Amino acid sequence: GIRNRFTELYVDELETEGDLRILVSDYLQGLNVSKKTIQGIIEFYLSVRKETDVKLMDGTGHRPHYSLRTLCRALRFAALNSYNSVQRSLYEGFCMSFLTQLDRTSHPVVEKLICRHVIGANAKAVLQQPIPEPKGVGTVHIEGYWITIGDKEPSNDKLYILTPSVKLNLRDLVRVVAARIHPVLIQGETSVGKT
Repeated sequence: GIRNRFTELYVDELETEGDLRILVSDYLQGLNVSKKTIQGIIEFYLSVRKETDVKLMDGTGHRPHYSLRTLCRALRFAALNSYNSVQRSLYEGFCMSFLTQLDRTSHPVVEKLICRHVIGANAKAVLQQPIPEPKGVGTVHIEGYWITIGDKEPSNDKLYILTPSVKLNLRDLVRVVAARIHPVLIQGETSVGKT
């Protein structure tokens, strides 16, 4: 076949701190983040990869897969600094990339890792700051995020029941929708509340 006409090279994931430091620094170079923040991001990534082998589960009951693609997606979003706060943009980017596929028992484990390593000691203060409303577009405020609306008036279905688990799922969903840069795939069993 055609495959034997090529020289094959296997390229492994970046796992050394030095390589990851170069990658993180390059993605965030426009934000002037500190070395401590870069080190925290590296520690988070290595920690969450270890936790994947130990206790994390995705929504389908399997181990989640975190790769450089996951890290780069988080960094790419954070580099946009959409919230005019580097720490808040880092938090939202990492939550969007690392939390959304997890089941509800793994979710708080990874969120704590994000707060501890990526945001640091002032995580509570950063997260208490409301996200500013975008200027010049119509929006609706849902679960702490501003969602751009079209030309139809938004409505609230009174028959829809917002349970605590639905609110948590809604928060993850509106985080991604508000970012307006990633497509969304909603997975789950029949009758679990995807609608």
